[in-house]
Amino acid sequence: MSNGDKASHEPSAGGAVLKWAGLQAVGDVSAVLVLSIALRTNPVELLFSPQAFWAVLGPSGLIFGAVFTRVNDDPDNPRNAVNFDTDPIVRCLGGKGAVRALRNVIEEATTVKG
Repeated sequence: MSNGDKASHEPSAGGAVLKWAGLQAVGDVSAVLVLSIALRTNPVELLFSPQAFWAVLGPSGLIFGAVFTRVNDDPDNPRNAVNFDTDPIVRCLGGKGAVRALRNVIEEATTVKG
């Protein structure tokens, strides 16, 4: 296996970000649909109402927090509350390697060098 083949099989932060965005979208759409059913209105019309903002904010914040908790944890630390080998959110993001890659990209982007 050449280095190019090996690099193509390594988990990427970009893939994890796309999957994270997909999770956020599913949560947002689900919240709007549930609210539209509860209010007996069209989901498209509901998008421009203040109720939709507050209905989407809660689930969206929960999903963001759940994912970002995994991104901030160190997968190699055995004292983590999250088991990175079996956690469904880590699996959805592409596995331990993808979460580690995303963590490294965020850490590098937010580190002040000087």
